[in-house]
Amino acid sequence: MFRLLKGFGVTLNYFRKKNLTIQYPEEQMVMPERFRGIHRFFPEKCIVCNLCVQVCPTDVITLTGKKDEDNPKKKIIDTYNIDFQGCILCDFCTEVCPTDAIVMTARYDNLSEFNRADHFKDIHWLTANDHYGYYKDPEVEAKEKAEKQAKREAAKKKKEEEAAAAEKEEAKTESKSATATATAVKTGDDKGEAKKAEAEKPEAKSEDKAEAKADEKQAETKKEEQPQAKKEEQQEKAEQETNEAGPKAKADESAKEEQAAEQASGTSSDEKADEKSADSAEAEFSEKKSSKDDAGRGDNQ
Repeated sequence: MFRLLKGFGVTLNYFRKKNLTIQYPEEQMVMPERFRGIHRFFPEKCIVCNLCVQVCPTDVITLTGKKDEDNPKKKIIDTYNIDFQGCILCDFCTEVCPTDAIVMTARYDNLSEFNRADHFKDIHWLTANDHYGYYKDPEVEAKEKAEKQAKREAAKKKKEEEAAAAEKEEAKTESKSATATATAVKTGDDKGEAKKAEAEKPEAKSEDKAEAKADEKQAETKKEEQPQAKKEEQQEKAEQETNEAGPKAKADESAKEEQAAEQASGTSSDEKADEKSADSAEAEFSEKKSSKDDAGRGDNQ
């Protein structure tokens, strides 16, 4: 049931849309320019290259050419036929044509015939098939080419006029400069000498500046060398002092060592004397004690 209602909904939606039905043939659809419809032929453009005949996949195009009376080396079209019974409107013939002599129109309804033989169309019918499409008429192309040429010529004229005006201005400036030089020569050589002196002044100034820069560089180098020379002198003085004070220091050190040795020897002799006096005192004390012991033993006996 749900599917049935869904289907009715789809059909009912079409009632709201715009009706696209056309009452043909009273009403006809307007096809776009790039629609591949019935051909149109421009005999004045054809160069009888035979490319459209060679590229046609169904071999429905036939043509013949003849020599031009004005130019025997050039060929012009004599007959051009298309059998629309086998034409598939593939557009190959229009794409391969180097001069756009054959084009596709947007017309599709002028081949309705009661006899198949009537579908064989000749050059006159193809040239008379005047209908819009994705191409330009020869008259329109001629007008566009004329407009382009006119614009190019106008641009060339403007450039020539600008170049002429620039040349005139240059000539005027040159004449003015020539007159100025002539008047300068007539006034005398004093002004020329003054100008030369003025021109030489910048050179002299530049030389003075170069010399001043060189002097500044020399002064800077001297300033940098002075502390180095002072350091070297101080180092030399210190080395000399150390060399001179070397023997004296050695003598002082030897004297100090001798004094220290004498002091050490004196202390050792004093210690020896003290030891001797201590030994003698101990000996005397022991003798006295022994004598007292002997006396006490005699009394006891």
